[in-house]
Amino acid sequence: MALEYRYSQDPGRYPALARELIARKCDVIFAFVAESIARALLDARADTPIVFLAFDYDPVESGIVSSYARPGGSITGVYTPVAALTMKRLEIAVRILKGTKPGDIPHEQAAEFLLVVNLKTVQTLGIKVPQAVLARATRVIE
Repeated sequence: MALEYRYSQDPGRYPALARELIARKCDVIFAFVAESIARALLDARADTPIVFLAFDYDPVESGIVSSYARPGGSITGVYTPVAALTMKRLEIAVRILKGTKPGDIPHEQAAEFLLVVNLKTVQTLGIKVPQAVLARATRVIE
């Protein structure tokens, strides 16, 4: 297995980097964080499977995917909305600024975790998901 890595702080370079990766005939492309990176890959008309990790944008609202359940095309990924986390961080910072000691502020953990397995994406990527994982999944997308 070979790992190809591209990085630029200049969003203007993303389209060229996307075309370069597609030309290399990668088996799968992982795109992290920036909407402009995912958009550059989509605009390059890649048939290569694309897996993205979105923090700072909603992939459905921005048109990167058609829906969460059926992203469409050759793209899928994970959306972790940071806005809720940012508000919680601000709330904690305000409490500290008002004099509360950090050690007196309870550590918070999500009350619910979801495990969703998209079988079509798993098959496209050639990943074998153990039966035990499928059994524990909150949702399995056929």
